[in-house]
Amino acid sequence: ISLLKLPVLLRLYHLIMFKCSFSKIILILLCVCSVSVFAQDKQFNWKTSLEDARAASKDGNKPILVFFTNYDDSESAKMLQSNFFGSPEFKTLSNNMVLLFVDASGRDKNMTDLEKGQNLRLVTHYNKTNSFPSLITIDTNGKVIGEHFKDISNTSITNYLSFLNTL
Repeated sequence: ISLLKLPVLLRLYHLIMFKCSFSKIILILLCVCSVSVFAQDKQFNWKTSLEDARAASKDGNKPILVFFTNYDDSESAKMLQSNFFGSPEFKTLSNNMVLLFVDASGRDKNMTDLEKGQNLRLVTHYNKTNSFPSLITIDTNGKVIGEHFKDISNTSITNYLSFLNTL
């Protein structure tokens, strides 16, 4: 712990130990975690429609990396978030591809029924095994490049990053 952070940590400790109820502590922790996850997702330029992704793919002559999620909190989702999306390799690679985010959960209240339907069609077409989270790479015409990345492990993440480097 750096000396610069010590006063902040002491104040936080004081706040938690003397002034907050347990429910407020949980609320504070949830807010902190939500902000960090939100910040991590926003560091990349995710498209949310196939049409937008295909147009960007054509303009930049780049493949499309499709990320299928249903917002589960599994170990594989956490591993993919930290070891794949959080890796320096992916941060570099993301500049050479178009990123398409497909939410199959239907929980996003900002999504229209049309967008939810489009996402379910993408899942049906490209993610036939309903594997979440998973990734697939396609070209501008929608043809699959490589294999469906769905078995998440440290080794498979390294292998998939190596595959993406060849595109």
